[in-house]
Amino acid sequence: MMPKLVDTGPSEFGWHRYDDLRCLRLYALSHGADMRTIPASALVRGSMAHVALGQHYARLQMTQQDKDPDEFYHVREGLAAYGETLTSDAAREVYSQYFGETLALHNQYLAQYGTDPRWKVIGVEEQFKVQVRDGDKQYPYTQSCDLVVQDRQTGEVFMIDHKTMARQTPRVIERYEANGQFVGYQWLGKLRYKEQFGGVIINALQKPKKGGRWGFNRVFVRPAPGMIRDFKKFIILSQRRLAAATEEFGENWDDWPSAPHSGNCYGPYGACQFLDRCRRGERG
Repeated sequence: MMPKLVDTGPSEFGWHRYDDLRCLRLYALSHGADMRTIPASALVRGSMAHVALGQHYARLQMTQQDKDPDEFYHVREGLAAYGETLTSDAAREVYSQYFGETLALHNQYLAQYGTDPRWKVIGVEEQFKVQVRDGDKQYPYTQSCDLVVQDRQTGEVFMIDHKTMARQTPRVIERYEANGQFVGYQWLGKLRYKEQFGGVIINALQKPKKGGRWGFNRVFVRPAPGMIRDFKKFIILSQRRLAAATEEFGENWDDWPSAPHSGNCYGPYGACQFLDRCRRGERG
């Protein structure tokens, strides 16, 4: 049997999809017309880091359970298997450029954290799924969690998200604390683990400068009880909005209205890829 490659892809209907509903045109062109692309430089480099740590922790979990870790690829082989899934020249070029850097990430991570003896691994790239009731309707919310661990000393369960970043600063971490992805973690963690839930940790991976070393830090995400309380209502209202737009515009994706706002039209990778299309009123 071939070893397994951990699936580090997005969940079925999670935060990023709900977040896209902030602009109905963005949602329609991304999820209806399936036209959105993410720059290979951002997508592939981040995915490679997730594959490396995913394989590491999947193998560690098997070892902790007295099972054969070779059910999962070693990190190097896992990265090679991930590279085989890439189809575009741009993605393969990024992959080749950062293969060595990602192996260095794993080696330096092991040098700092070893096998995390205090943590019992209970989930790697686990997909959480809940149905939110709205009268006689039910709406999905899903979320993939990079790593779920239990503290052997306290019994607490933590949900951990691996984040590659250029800089680790308090302002960067604060922005994550107010992000729906992390509010979703808090909400789901309480639902699943109840009083055992210890919270959310960002496993920060600071990208090396040329010739330098990776930087690592584990940061506890402060809970946002007000946002957690509102999260279910947010899901319900988002789904009602989606249903109304679907009923009115159907598959006429360019009829779904844009929401012009600097926060919508410009993001972490620069201008939205549909900005000129919306400006000019292009169709088809």
